[in-house]
Amino acid sequence: MSDASFALQAAAENLLAKALHALRDGDEPRARRLAERALALPFDDHEGVVPAWWAVSMLVDDVVVDEMEDSEPDDDAWLTACEEVLATLQGAPADAVRCALAVAVSDHDLPAREARRARAASGGASPDALLLRELREPGEDVDALLGVLRAVLSYEVLLAAVRARRG
Repeated sequence: MSDASFALQAAAENLLAKALHALRDGDEPRARRLAERALALPFDDHEGVVPAWWAVSMLVDDVVVDEMEDSEPDDDAWLTACEEVLATLQGAPADAVRCALAVAVSDHDLPAREARRARAASGGASPDALLLRELREPGEDVDALLGVLRAVLSYEVLLAAVRARRG
């Protein structure tokens, strides 16, 4: 990765981490401004990606895959929470969760039952599909990006609920 690519992606990660924090705090206007700034970063010609979409894709992957990796072998709460959150999502937020599931299947040795469920829930998504997202109208992209961040928050809430139900 070139220095310029690294700088763009680090800037996008930083802005979106702040936007996620703002959403957690209920500060929608601040989250929107931060998402707009992330989307205003220039296209990364070297990597061929929009830095904001790369960063949000990595964020969702990290949240889902970290939960999977930290789970006990017989604990599929991470996957159940993905399935439950997917039932509430559409568009870019659903695509982001499906891509994270595709990463979990392609990059990790899941138990057979979890791998089947994750593949089914991913709907055949490519692990990098969100990275290849085409630019839309600026407002539409901001809404989609914020939707992905809200999906992360929903996933965290559902994961806690799944674990609470299981005791």
